[in-house]
Amino acid sequence: MLVVNIKDRPGELGRITRKITNSDININLVYLATNNRLVLGVDDLEKAKATLEQKSQ
Repeated sequence: MLVVNIKDRPGELGRITRKITNSDININLVYLATNNRLVLGVDDLEKAKATLEQKSQ
C-alpha cells in the first residue's frame, strides 16, 4: 500500500492517479483515509513511489 498526503482541492485525485497510470502502473485499490491521506494499492510499489516523488514538469 502506498499512502500519499493530498491537498483538499478539485482534481487532486485525478492528477495523482493519472501520473501513476501514465507510468504503466496498475491501481487496484483506492480509498481516502483520515487527514487527507490517499491510500493506493498498486502493482509496483517502488515505481509508484518514484513516480510521485518526481517534480511536475
